[in-house]
Amino acid sequence: MIITFDPRWLTTSTATTTLHEAAREPLMFSGIGSVASVSEGGCIRISALVFGQPETPAQAEFEYAKNSIFPVPSGLASADFRNELSMSRLSQVNEDQARERGSVSGKSIALLFDEDKVLPGQVDRDVLTQVSRVVPEYRRDLGVAVASLIFGNDGASASDLAAHFLARDPALWKSFTVPGLTTLIRSCNLAVSTVSGLSQEQASDLHEVMSEAVASYLGYVEVDRDLPLHDQTLPVHDDYHVVGSELRLVYSAARRVVEEANGEDLEAPLSEWRQRGLFRDVKWEEDLERSADEEREASMLIEAWLKAQSGNDLLG
Repeated sequence: MIITFDPRWLTTSTATTTLHEAAREPLMFSGIGSVASVSEGGCIRISALVFGQPETPAQAEFEYAKNSIFPVPSGLASADFRNELSMSRLSQVNEDQARERGSVSGKSIALLFDEDKVLPGQVDRDVLTQVSRVVPEYRRDLGVAVASLIFGNDGASASDLAAHFLARDPALWKSFTVPGLTTLIRSCNLAVSTVSGLSQEQASDLHEVMSEAVASYLGYVEVDRDLPLHDQTLPVHDDYHVVGSELRLVYSAARRVVEEANGEDLEAPLSEWRQRGLFRDVKWEEDLERSADEEREASMLIEAWLKAQSGNDLLG
C-alpha cells in the first residue's frame, strides 16, 4: 500500500519530522483517503485526504489539564488518557490488577451500560445472570443495585466528570480511560449496576463475560464511597442480595408500606425470578438498617410537625 500526499496539506513539522521518523521506526498514523489505483500486482495507491498521528496519552493529559476549570485530581497516570488508537501499553493499574488475581478481599465495582440500548429490568437480568456464571455458589454473598447514572450539573465538563470519577491514589481498578468515559458521558445516557463482595479475580472475570455477552455493557470501575463523585452518583442501597443459591429481593419498611398501599402484588417479582431458574430459591429480605433510618426520619418529621402545630395553637 502506497499513500500519496498533496504537499500543500503537509505542515513543516509533519514533512520534516514525523515522516522522517516513520522512515526510521514504525509509527502509527490514522486518516481517510481515496483509492487512486490498484496495480495487477496488488499494490494499492491511496490519495490521502485527512492524515495525521493519533493524540498521544501525554498530549491528551496536557490538554485536559489546560482546559479543566477544576484542580487536576491525583491518582491518574498518562496511560489513563490513552485512546483506542494509542500505541501505549495498558496502564500500570491493569498490570497491577493482573498480579492481584486470586485476591479474595471483597470489593465493590460499578458496571456501566448504555441506557439507550436497554429495556426496563434488562440490566438487572444481565448482571445477575453473569454473576451466577462467574461466582461459585459457595462464595456468593453479594449485593447488587441498579440505577441511572446521573451527574450533577455544577458546571463541570464531561472530561472533568470522567477524570474525577476515575481518579484515586492508589489507583482504582478500572477498564475506562478518561477520553473514553468523556465520550460516553457526552454521547449517551448511562445506567450503572454496583456489585459488592467480589474478589479481584471475580471482578475481572465478570468484566470479561459481560463484554462478551451483553451488547449494552461499557466497562467497569472500582467503587470508593470516599470519592465525592462516587458518593453522589452511585446507588446507596442494594436491590438484590445473592447468598449461595438464593436470590433475595431487598426492601425497606417505607417501600413496603407504599407497595401495599398501592395494592401491588408482592408475589409477582418473586415468581418472575423463579421462572428464570437462575437461583434455587427467591425470597424477600428487609434492609433493617435502611428501615431504621427511615423510621428515624419519619419520627423527626412527625416531631417537627407536632412542634409546628403546638406553636400555631399558642399563637391562636
